[in-house]
Amino acid sequence: MSEKILRILIYFNLFSYPLKKGEIAAYAGTSEDESQQLEEALHSLVESRIIFLHEDFYHINPDISIVERRIKGNALTLRRMKTAIRFSKIIARFPYVRGVFLSGSISKGFMSVKDDIDYFIITSPGRVWLTRTLLTLFKKIFLLNSYRNFCINFFLDDEHLAMRERDLYTATEIVFLLPTYNYDLYLEMLSMNDWVRNFYPTFHQTNNYVTAPLILLKPVFEYLLNNRLGHWIENIIFQKSKKIINKKYKHMDRDTFARSFTLEKHEIRYFPVNPTLNISQRYREQLLAFSAGQYGFREETQEGTRA
Repeated sequence: MSEKILRILIYFNLFSYPLKKGEIAAYAGTSEDESQQLEEALHSLVESRIIFLHEDFYHINPDISIVERRIKGNALTLRRMKTAIRFSKIIARFPYVRGVFLSGSISKGFMSVKDDIDYFIITSPGRVWLTRTLLTLFKKIFLLNSYRNFCINFFLDDEHLAMRERDLYTATEIVFLLPTYNYDLYLEMLSMNDWVRNFYPTFHQTNNYVTAPLILLKPVFEYLLNNRLGHWIENIIFQKSKKIINKKYKHMDRDTFARSFTLEKHEIRYFPVNPTLNISQRYREQLLAFSAGQYGFREETQEGTRA
């Protein structure tokens, strides 16, 4: 139990994010029968000053200012959630959009004043690039190209929900996706990525923020483009967009570009400024630091853990 607690706190410490006991229990997948064991393990870790407790928040960083930072960030998230839901309804009305999820910091319940609202969008097969283009035009024309409330950086079609990467960072991003349109599709994505249960055995988001916007013209537009003309437009946009993005970021080395972008027919991952590229490496370094002490961690693998 102590190992589970430390693994979770170490990972969230990479983002300076302390956790409450209930959150630790949810992320660790502890049952009611294990609640006493969890309580005792937390108490022992605090008493040993391996972790710290301040205002019901547990953390491995002794700097208690991160607690106040989290409280402020949680409050800001609640205020900006109304904006996120409003734009989610707009996105859901666009042709070929099948699911809208909030990702990034807002999906974790924390936002700073500099954070954008990130959207993870699921589309119909063969219409990822057309959908992105339509939404990008909306952002440029009506939002003056502002990313603050409308950062559309991840698209996936609903026939390719299984993710290739199988590490803690990817598992966290998947299970924390916050559905705002089509909760069933979120559950299907979890099912298609059942390996995430090696990291989060039971945790998943609720449908508290899911909306059902009135959609009128969407089926008409899709009907008009569900043909060879629609396929031709999709292919042209795909080829042109790839050339533009590759040329724009030609200064990046191949490895950095590959980790910042995915430009495929069925998937778009667009993170030109990606501060999380070294998250997995930093996490492994922290685990190694703790493994030299009292608690012997098991070696992390892509499929979970092994002895």
